[in-house]
Amino acid sequence: MKRLALFIILLTACAAAAEAQYRIDVITLKNGAELKGEIIARDSSYVIFKTADGTLTKQIQTSEITSESRQELSASQYREIGGDIPKVFTPSSREKGYGAYVDILAGTSTIYPGWFDLTTSHGYFITPQVFVGGGAGLSLKLAYSGYDYNGAIRRTSMSVPVFATARYYFINNRKCSPYIDGKAGYAIPVYDAIDATEAYNTSINGVFQYRAIRSKGFYFNISVGVEINRFTLSLGLTGTNSQDIEFNEDLYIDYPDMMSSRWTGYSNFYRYMDAAWFINFGYRF
Repeated sequence: MKRLALFIILLTACAAAAEAQYRIDVITLKNGAELKGEIIARDSSYVIFKTADGTLTKQIQTSEITSESRQELSASQYREIGGDIPKVFTPSSREKGYGAYVDILAGTSTIYPGWFDLTTSHGYFITPQVFVGGGAGLSLKLAYSGYDYNGAIRRTSMSVPVFATARYYFINNRKCSPYIDGKAGYAIPVYDAIDATEAYNTSINGVFQYRAIRSKGFYFNISVGVEINRFTLSLGLTGTNSQDIEFNEDLYIDYPDMMSSRWTGYSNFYRYMDAAWFINFGYRF
């Protein structure tokens, strides 16, 4: 919860920097005209006024002025009246052309208490704020298992996600660029986790039952984050289609020879989507 609060504060600070306030002077004349800009000089009988867009600098007699006020405008409002906004930040090193990322995430789900992904993405920056591409990685999931069967029980499963990806940066700031990122693709199973806890290590007609879990099918990852220089930090949700079987042949438990056998000789089959909340650290090349 503390990490989430700090992350939200960081994103808010970035957004505030992007939408800074600009003070302007507003002068209303007797003829009804309203001028917005800056009073750059003043005397008892006149003021020298410069409009926000810089197209007019004139001396106005105080007798022609009916009221003066000061307003605070957001960056977007200031642009609407033609205001020239100075650079309040240094643009990032992102440029139109090739781009690449490497990301490491750690998360947890209801099925897997530990979920770890290492991915790399390669693609093209359409603009310094829009990236599209594709990638692949390794996904390692720690499964529940409290029972060992001759040292052959695996408490982890591994898959290879292959995906398309897109990322949008809200501002082009080297020091702090908040973004949203999405990935979608397919998870290819490498090896499954075998669960042999007492709940599944039950005997049916003298034959013990076991359980195997693997990730195969649809894969997704969506996150919001911030890029500082080239380093990224994000929070999000990732998930894959999971397959779960029960099998009752001791022979099928050996790996790697019998992996294909247990996925054809199972007694029960289940399919569901498993998702994990995660924190991600990355680097942009």
